Amino acid sequence: MSTPQGATFYPNIDDDKTRFLRNGLHGEFESVWGTIQGPYEIAFVLKEKSCQNRRLANWIRDQRDNKPKESLASVVFFSILFALLLGSATETWIFVLVCDAFAIGCVRHIEFFFPIYFEPLIADTKVVSIYKNMDLEELRKLLRSLYWQYKTTSNWPTWVKSKDGTMAYPFSALVMNPETFERAGNDDHEKIFQLTPCEVAPLNHANVTLKIPRKYWNSKHEEFSQWMSSMATWLMHHWLRSLIVVVVLAETFSLNFAVVGIQGWTAQWVLRQADRMFVVAHIIITDPLRRIFRKGPVVSTSFGDFGFWENKPLPVICEQMMSRFDKDFWAANPEKCRQEYQDREDGFVMVTLLVFGLMFAYWSFKVSTARQLMIK
Repeated sequence: MSTPQGATFYPNIDDDKTRFLRNGLHGEFESVWGTIQGPYEIAFVLKEKSCQNRRLANWIRDQRDNKPKESLASVVFFSILFALLLGSATETWIFVLVCDAFAIGCVRHIEFFFPIYFEPLIADTKVVSIYKNMDLEELRKLLRSLYWQYKTTSNWPTWVKSKDGTMAYPFSALVMNPETFERAGNDDHEKIFQLTPCEVAPLNHANVTLKIPRKYWNSKHEEFSQWMSSMATWLMHHWLRSLIVVVVLAETFSLNFAVVGIQGWTAQWVLRQADRMFVVAHIIITDPLRRIFRKGPVVSTSFGDFGFWENKPLPVICEQMMSRFDKDFWAANPEKCRQEYQDREDGFVMVTLLVFGLMFAYWSFKVSTARQLMIK
């Protein structure tokens, strides 16, 4: 290292004033608080901290993979208990079944619906030049500007650790004794020090849509999540008194009627939405399949005819489906012919949807397995 170059630090001096003095013309520097020395190249690695959603998603996956029977039994038990508490009405059971089906589907394919929460955590390594006795807040600002993609606070980082995590140092040690942390060279991959882990902040990018409202929402969402977590912890520790308070309040203010009313309105709303979904599914899925079955082409081969009915009259179709009766018989019995055709048309639609459902389930399983292999 060359002869120490730089200046003398004075504590508690404003930024707009001179922070160093030079005496004479011979190049010597006055030593009052500590002379700047360096630079020292120090390598840092910042490991991504799991966010709340990632921890929840991984916990759900672990419960699904490690305790599938217990998890399913818990869902069934609490669903039945919820339905019994709210009166065991038909709407309640329908609402519970719909919620259970939705939850089980999401849990079964959680890696497919939320792949971002199962990707490997990021570890970002950067090399920083540090001067001995430099301002500690200035170093923090430098690190925060380098790791701008992470959620950092004004007092971050608070500590550094060795690469294997066995040794921890206060953050101020970096500027007091940087020789301890300096790398031997570019090939020195052992002297890498860990910074305090942080969550990734995608909203810090410049081209994010609705950046300010989403940041505000995230801050309120985090506060609400912390409040809910602390409330749940308190309820678990004091479950008996919580149960007594809930029962007393329910009887005092007749909250059971309000809950039943909300439950009835919710069930009716779910039924209306389900009817709309069935109508939409009929328009975009089942109706085109029925049109194909009735008006689709037929291909004649040496092994027979394959395909659909080419918009033939119903008596002709029924004659070909059941050759023991001619078309005159089916023309004289149109309702019977329509019912026979309708049964076969419904069977075609159901088999087609079942085949596509099995193909989608197989494809989802293959995608989930491939992602798990990539993570490993």
